[in-house]
Amino acid sequence: MLHTLLDNVNIVIDTGSTLSLISADIVKIFSTLDLASGYWHIPLHEKDEEKLAFVTNEGLYEFPVLPFGFRNAPAIFNRTIRRILNKHKCSTFACHYFDDIVIFSNSLEEHYAHLEQIFKICEKENIKLKFSKCVFAKDKINFLGYEIKEDCITPDNHNIESIRKLQPPKNVKQLQGFLGSVNVYNKFIDSYAKIREPLNQLLKKDKQWHWTAECQEAFELLKNKLVTKPVLQLYDPKLPLHVFGDASQVAIGAILKQPDSSGNLHLVSYHSRTLRSYEKNYCITESECLAIVDALDKFYYYLHGKKFIIHTDHAALVWLKNTVPPTDRPFEYLSIDTVGGFNYYNSTKKYLHLVIDHATRYVWAFPSKSETTETYANCLKQVFQIQVPTKLLSDRNGAFTSSKFKRFLRNYNVKHLLTSSHHPQTNGKCERVNQSIVTKLKCKVNSSPTKIPWTKLLEQVINECNLTPHSVTKFPPAYLLFGTLPYSPPLTQNQFYPPVEEARKLAKQNTIKYHDKNKIKYDARFIDSPFKAGDIVMYEEFNYPNRRKLSPVFSGPYEIVKKLSDGNYEITKPNALTKKPTEIVHASKLRTFYPSEELKLSHE
Repeated sequence: MLHTLLDNVNIVIDTGSTLSLISADIVKIFSTLDLASGYWHIPLHEKDEEKLAFVTNEGLYEFPVLPFGFRNAPAIFNRTIRRILNKHKCSTFACHYFDDIVIFSNSLEEHYAHLEQIFKICEKENIKLKFSKCVFAKDKINFLGYEIKEDCITPDNHNIESIRKLQPPKNVKQLQGFLGSVNVYNKFIDSYAKIREPLNQLLKKDKQWHWTAECQEAFELLKNKLVTKPVLQLYDPKLPLHVFGDASQVAIGAILKQPDSSGNLHLVSYHSRTLRSYEKNYCITESECLAIVDALDKFYYYLHGKKFIIHTDHAALVWLKNTVPPTDRPFEYLSIDTVGGFNYYNSTKKYLHLVIDHATRYVWAFPSKSETTETYANCLKQVFQIQVPTKLLSDRNGAFTSSKFKRFLRNYNVKHLLTSSHHPQTNGKCERVNQSIVTKLKCKVNSSPTKIPWTKLLEQVINECNLTPHSVTKFPPAYLLFGTLPYSPPLTQNQFYPPVEEARKLAKQNTIKYHDKNKIKYDARFIDSPFKAGDIVMYEEFNYPNRRKLSPVFSGPYEIVKKLSDGNYEITKPNALTKKPTEIVHASKLRTFYPSEELKLSHE
């Protein structure tokens, strides 16, 4: 299946305010356009028509256009419309969700100009609109179940009226239908998760249906919260952001607010969820902290790249702001990586998981049959028995980005860092150790007179790495980590090491010298990246082992959102793992995008 991240409804709605405010005032005029027979706008290549053929009583028929019901049709259509709007630079006054396009302007004159531009694009791209479903030049519109006007957003009247008429459910299926209708508008309801908790109990497996007075109260309260038609302020990127967090014994919640011209705080969004079984064991300080962390994750697309203020009524959380940064010491920074392809060497274990301490270069190695989240967690638990690190760096393997792995690290209070997409150089220490260990293992396996399993030889290789002075630090990793060597041959007077604290300082100095030396070499051949925020680029896809031979090398085009450093950029490439609309990539994976019109050669 073609993978593309379809636009989050909340992001689409907020974009209508966000992008227009880049220029000046609040949006005042709206229009909505509906594409007629949306998917049919995309023609199929003549050679591909047979692939979507269908059988009828009268014979075999083929679609000349993209049909409804085709598995990849939504992704293809959504991506096509996005490309058209981006190509014609309409993102400052238009956004879309599938076949619905919203146009927004600050004045009527400006709106007519925007409409004219969109109509010309539709004519050029052969896009047909369904006039009966289009709405033009209104001060408020209904879009995706919401009523949007100048500076606020409310639930759609029609949907609210339907919810108001609902009777108490008689069974689980009816309850699921009610909660589905209400959950769409959970961002409008304060303490939503806490209110619906009695109803959640009826959804549990093997739970006998019993509609109590508490359930009826929750049912009526949820309806009343929506029938009163709550109002949220549209997000304004120019205004300060305030995040409020709170926790109870059953749920956590958060509120996002922004001030108006008078300084009064107005609601932008609510968020809440029930506590998981293990989270209910947290103390009150941990629960209050969890509410803040969960809020930052939920409101990510509002807060990312911006300064904001966190409000809490729990004084113990002041340490979040005042924590002293750790010094460069052992277990401050660990890296984890995997090497595969060992399944042919007299062992059933085909993976080698490596954990490296950055300060000392000490290596832990774990042979394994799999590379699942549980496997990585078990490996790290053995390392954490010595000491829990501050940070852990890994690649973007699905096991590392899973919610289970995030939860595992959260329980140990370990900050998880991810490498740039498909750029292993970010985890250079691990990659270098991988090469060294594989080379040494190769020598030992090939020189062994008997067929010894590679897992038996691995212990020798790891001991050699940890007991031999490192080429960068000039000290054995084991000595820097533990302050002693477990066993070694008698040392001469010139081989005695200084006390461990002094050795660590010298190792740090040697590491800095090594990096400075390499930096001079790197800077001599480094060419500044030509990209900047707003550029349109193509992204070089990773060459997976099972990737089809004729798959395109580049995907896109994408827009650069932000330059994070000399080598890293944030682009509008949807991330299927993190479910976020952007991805951080390295400059080496980017190429300038040239529209097809610019590539046409003149024959005159």
